[in-house]
Amino acid sequence: MRDAEITALRTGVAYSSDPPVVCLRVTGDDAFATMDRVCAGDLFVRDGQVRPTVLLDEQGRVFADVYVGQDDDAYLLIAEGPTAEQLTAHLRAYSGEGASLDVEDLTASHDTLSVHGPYAWELIGELLGPDLIGLPYLYFYRTEGVLCLRGGKTGEYGYDLFIPKDRTPSIRGRLEAKGAAFDLVPVGLDALAQCSLENGFFDVRREGRHGLTPIELGLQWRVSYRKDHV
Repeated sequence: MRDAEITALRTGVAYSSDPPVVCLRVTGDDAFATMDRVCAGDLFVRDGQVRPTVLLDEQGRVFADVYVGQDDDAYLLIAEGPTAEQLTAHLRAYSGEGASLDVEDLTASHDTLSVHGPYAWELIGELLGPDLIGLPYLYFYRTEGVLCLRGGKTGEYGYDLFIPKDRTPSIRGRLEAKGAAFDLVPVGLDALAQCSLENGFFDVRREGRHGLTPIELGLQWRVSYRKDHV
């Protein structure tokens, strides 16, 4: 079955119903200062845009692989590695005493589906409307109450969908129904990890488990040398 999953990721469309992704929405007067402190990269992002960076511990070791995005007056922190509780605790530890900071765990109120493969764009367009076909890489868009991020770590096209829990059965049913025309295949983490490796993406559950720094991992491009950060 894993061979069929990898083939779908390489040549067709595949989806995962339980990707290990955490999404926090951070607001408050001290949101920027906190995010700027914990994110190793610069926070130069437009509204609706995300950029990849990492979160480091005080020894400079990578413990979270993240996208950080601007969402009107809020920031989105979409992470792999720590749990939502660990990520929230990390933010609060560096926000400063008495900071005005509100952290909403979207993964507590939303389910996550991810869609991958060279024809993922076409299926997403069928599912959520033609506006999504032109969504640029590293941008997100809301439609029908669904937050859709175009990122992906298995090749050219990948989308993470954050769906309100009461809408998940409907959206997932539509995805599977429309996906039949694309020979849509459900995939597990092993297949996603294999195709991520083939395409040169960092995997916090693979390389990240060795307790290395961004320089050792070849991720220095995600780190700013113009500011102070954890």
